[in-house]
Amino acid sequence: VVFPIPIQWLPNTWYLENYLVIWSRIPLVTFFKNTAFLSVVITLIQLFTSSFAAYGFSKLNFKGRDILFLAYIGTIAVPWQSYMIPQFIMMRKVGLTDTLWSLVLLQAFNAFGVFLLKQYY
Repeated sequence: VVFPIPIQWLPNTWYLENYLVIWSRIPLVTFFKNTAFLSVVITLIQLFTSSFAAYGFSKLNFKGRDILFLAYIGTIAVPWQSYMIPQFIMMRKVGLTDTLWSLVLLQAFNAFGVFLLKQYY
């Protein structure tokens, strides 16, 4: 019964075989390794690249600094769908499609990270 009345919160019988089937059919360990790798590498690279830009925007005085910062931060408002296909074409030309490094390269520079770190400096 899918929707019993009253609601049955715990099943009468437990089927642990389903978990074994999932672990044997799907490479969850590989998915976890990929996620951990991407999270660590992209975070470190974004922190590194955003720090330089944020420090420059907050500490250096140069002509057009505020306009350039607003233009840079304005890229946050551009929807990802508008530049998704050009990014794919660039990654295909470089030969990085279906690799983790394409995700790292595309996420290496982030305007939101610059915005957050500029508030720090």
